[in-house]
Amino acid sequence: MRKTGITAWFAAVLAGLLLALSAPIAFAEDPVGVWVGELKIPGADLHVAVHLRRDGTGALTGSFDSLDQGVRGLPLGEVTASIDSLTFTVPSVRGTFTGTWQAGTKHWSGTWRQGQADLPLELARGEVPPAPTVVAPTVVAPTVVGLDGDWTGVLDINGTQLRLALHVKTTPAEGTTARLDSIDQNALGIPVSAISREGPHVRLELKAIAATFDGTLEPGNQAIAGTWTQSSLSLPLALQQHAAGAKQPL
Repeated sequence: MRKTGITAWFAAVLAGLLLALSAPIAFAEDPVGVWVGELKIPGADLHVAVHLRRDGTGALTGSFDSLDQGVRGLPLGEVTASIDSLTFTVPSVRGTFTGTWQAGTKHWSGTWRQGQADLPLELARGEVPPAPTVVAPTVVAPTVVGLDGDWTGVLDINGTQLRLALHVKTTPAEGTTARLDSIDQNALGIPVSAISREGPHVRLELKAIAATFDGTLEPGNQAIAGTWTQSSLSLPLALQQHAAGAKQPL
């Protein structure tokens, strides 16, 4: 009888252990949803948003927005969530977030790592405003001489390098128009709302991302050295022109 009692007790303990192991992880907070925060870099605050959801297999996936830069929908790479921690990567900008859940304030507190920069980032539930609508011009843009072609340059933001490509063309129907690619952020075709040149001075305005570029066209019309301004951030930027059909640096 005693042996039977011990056997029954052991079976009950084993059943309880198996039940605990088979139960789903109870998260301190379900990570699915929209999380917003601010990255504070020298001279500017960048508002970001993370959209987390589950795919058909139940695995976490999602996308990343850098709202002040007009960049939305960057695919997340690996997303890992435990009871009270969250980690995700953004491969296109070589960024990683690692954070822990703060029960008292109901937010994720952690670090955004990109290039040589380690920046604090707090993510709380929130909403993302819709992307601004860029209305196509109804009048012909003025003609700007000497800028047609493809230009490339690199923005260095606190050790993180972002490659830019500027495409300028002039046609009788549209005048001189331009668009900008932020290659590492996978933001392509950002419209340049205004482009002008007075002597060697060149100015670009990009209303969609609240940015401007003011530079000086060097002799030979092959390079422009100037300043990129976005929000309260001002950074040196040099653009180099590439001949038509030439392979641009990746």
